[in-house]
Amino acid sequence: MPPELQRLADEILSLPVPSRTVLVRCILESLSQSESEALEQMWAKVAEERCRQIDAGEVELLDGADVLRELRARPR
Repeated sequence: MPPELQRLADEILSLPVPSRTVLVRCILESLSQSESEALEQMWAKVAEERCRQIDAGEVELLDGADVLRELRARPR
């Protein structure tokens, strides 16, 4: 561990448990937010590409009820 990170870890570990708990929650929330934002961006790209494919006639659209009927009819 780099010395500056070790110093920071030592300072954090010297804090009272309630303060460390708040700090951990803040860190976890920041990780969750960035992960959530990354996922949103990925899904937006997928949706945009699918819309482009539909508009260009590159994919065949299927009726949802027909797809479910076919799936239910398959032997297990």
